[in-house]
Amino acid sequence: MIGSVTLMFASGIPLFLSESMKCYYSFPFWVKMTSLFRVLLFTFTVRRRVTRTGVTSDRSLPGRIDGVHIVGGCGLV
Repeated sequence: MIGSVTLMFASGIPLFLSESMKCYYSFPFWVKMTSLFRVLLFTFTVRRRVTRTGVTSDRSLPGRIDGVHIVGGCGLV
């Protein structure tokens, strides 16, 4: 996971620097950056806590909510 994020930033930063003014004034760029921040924050905080706890019948709701957030958040990015 961390390797993927590192590779994404390593390739994304030069791409951004080559077209920084175009990206800065692009609304879809800001939607993507906001979504990326939220997905990374969710992945390394909430999702980690949910997946490290034992999944039992009383914990199925947090697991389902986690799944919905992952699919919805990664769909935006």
